[in-house]
Amino acid sequence: MSTQLATVDNSQVGMMLAGMDTSSLTEEQKAELAAVMQETYEDSKQGFNFKPQRFKINKDNQTFTDPLGNPHEELKGVAVFKQITRGYWDRSDDSNKVPICSSIDGITGTDRDKNSRPCVTCPQNQWGSAATSERDSKGKACKEMRRAFIIPSGQFVPIMVSLPPTSLKTWDNFWSARITQGIPDLMAEVILALIPAQINGYDISVVKCKSGTKVPPLQILELNKVRNQFKDAWSKEDVTDEDYETGDAGSAGAEAQQTIVDDGEPY
Repeated sequence: MSTQLATVDNSQVGMMLAGMDTSSLTEEQKAELAAVMQETYEDSKQGFNFKPQRFKINKDNQTFTDPLGNPHEELKGVAVFKQITRGYWDRSDDSNKVPICSSIDGITGTDRDKNSRPCVTCPQNQWGSAATSERDSKGKACKEMRRAFIIPSGQFVPIMVSLPPTSLKTWDNFWSARITQGIPDLMAEVILALIPAQINGYDISVVKCKSGTKVPPLQILELNKVRNQFKDAWSKEDVTDEDYETGDAGSAGAEAQQTIVDDGEPY
């Protein structure tokens, strides 16, 4: 699903100029440049439907990878929207990237024929449903994930990251702790990094979360405008193969990832 970008205000134009060397410009020229940047930004929104750029997990070097292939050791910004998603793929047919059944709220799954059923009682959401060998006997066929839309520090458009089952425990614990401490999403940045771990002998990546700097009040108001404009579209964004296309997907070990969530194993 695509969305239209928000209009840029004066504070955001100031952020654009912050990356430029304007020392040789007069104040009048700076004001003119700011106006040009705002007009250019509005014109640049034409001719395409905006989609948040997806950052993927690379377990080989424990980094996030942006759409241009650049590695990022951490993601730092404000999480303006989060959701629980699920997806069940036919692993016997790698050419078919559309999930057999998926859920964008973690509660109700919808299959390709638009039939719905509750996730809690679905056979593919039961432990052991992904068994391909004795070593992978505890996994679930349906993969539960966490999707987050984050506005990075110094930017005003969101990126998207989807976290696989290996990171559910740390992700849920972190946000539960923040809410317990009275820190809502827009009040402080979140910093995401990756650490190596193993499940049943497979190398995997686990997200490590910590709070960043507090967000100034005026910036909270601006971030809330972005969230209110986009959250309805984001909440309806279909689950695709890219949601589970992390550095851990596509191997037999990926089928066992879900084991760690309820087993209470340390990592």
